[in-house]
Amino acid sequence: MIPYCIMVMWDIVVANIQVAWIVLTKPNSKMRPAWVVIPLDLTSPEAITVLAGTITLTPGTVTVEVEETGFLVHALTEEFADQDAFRDMERRSIEAVEGKKALEKPRGEA
Repeated sequence: MIPYCIMVMWDIVVANIQVAWIVLTKPNSKMRPAWVVIPLDLTSPEAITVLAGTITLTPGTVTVEVEETGFLVHALTEEFADQDAFRDMERRSIEAVEGKKALEKPRGEA
């Protein structure tokens, strides 16, 4: 869990810088917030909670709704709505909670 916490803290620092840059340099007319549905492979309630919390703690994103099949996330910009980044967060939360390497499998495969 310690390596996960370190990675999350790093992600928060980087996202803070990105959000500050966007707020200071991008006019409101150019802002393109996004809603994104993040499908989940997670089944553990603990891992789902860790992932939802991580997304919400990261500046520029907030988990709005949690269901067994996925999350509804609001992102400050379309760039913050990157499916690959959420997939990586999901993999890391599995590893942190279950203490093992997550299987790299394409979404939807059993």
